[in-house]
Amino acid sequence: MNGAHAPSRAGTGTLMHRYFPEKVYLRKIQLFIFRKASTMPDTDLSSYLAWLLASAHRQMKLGLAQLTAEEGVNEEHWRILHAVSDKAGHSMGELAAEVLLNLPALTKNVDKLVSRGLVQRAADEYDSRKVLIFITDRGIKLLARLQPGVDAHHAAIEEALGPRNAKQLKRLLGRFIEEGGPR
Repeated sequence: MNGAHAPSRAGTGTLMHRYFPEKVYLRKIQLFIFRKASTMPDTDLSSYLAWLLASAHRQMKLGLAQLTAEEGVNEEHWRILHAVSDKAGHSMGELAAEVLLNLPALTKNVDKLVSRGLVQRAADEYDSRKVLIFITDRGIKLLARLQPGVDAHHAAIEEALGPRNAKQLKRLLGRFIEEGGPR
């Protein structure tokens, strides 16, 4: 090659600096961002309200799961049975909003309850396109067996918090839910 050497990119990268200064600058920014992103946060997870709410929800759900498992149902099944216990018939959309499940999850849970004879589906007499969910006598009996344990579970939580704190927590959470959370 007539004594000519190919430019070297090893070492200090001076040739790269000379011909591509914007690339070097961009690389420095990328490294800075990566180092910043890979550092540990300054705060503990437990300092976040979202984490505290999720943790409290998990504890509540685990306690209810233990109670409902004895009857072969889960916490979502209990919520559905409780919601339809008024015997009024609920559309899937209304029920999904009430029991805090998306429609696919609700459908899966309702299918299980139907197969066990705890709820039944029926066409709405005013709109045959709409399906309503009704509790059966068997579902009412199961709910009656579950309810004392569920009530005791909630009472124990309220007792642990103290009546005043429990009332305040319910009020604050209700207000947060009503207002739609952060904006």
